Amino acid sequence: MPAEQYSNANLRSYEAAGDQSSNQFKMMELQSDGQVDAANGLTDHVVGILMNDPSAEGSPAEVCVEPGAHVKLEVTAATTNISIGDNIGVNTDGTGLKVTSGKYFCKAQQAATATGVRIIVEWIGATDT
Repeated sequence: MPAEQYSNANLRSYEAAGDQSSNQFKMMELQSDGQVDAANGLTDHVVGILMNDPSAEGSPAEVCVEPGAHVKLEVTAATTNISIGDNIGVNTDGTGLKVTSGKYFCKAQQAATATGVRIIVEWIGATDT
């Protein structure tokens, strides 16, 4: 599958909590006011992966929420490489990173060995190892 495509993605529209243009392909949290922002930890209410790049508060933020969808995710893999099939949790900036215990949200469908690359993942939703 080409890296720029995603399949089976059921997108849900939320309001953006400010400029989210730098958070495209990162995990998003649902805030108490109903807006979404980049997730910053495993305790966040992570709802999906941002597919567009809204540049202003209140703009439509299209978030992939469909379990089983194969979508692109920006990852952090500089110190811990990601292999196909690895569990992917959320880093402090909304990027994905490999986790071996605790909560994860995706399964890697491509490998990564560097930070800032975008890989295809299968979105699962919050799951504990």
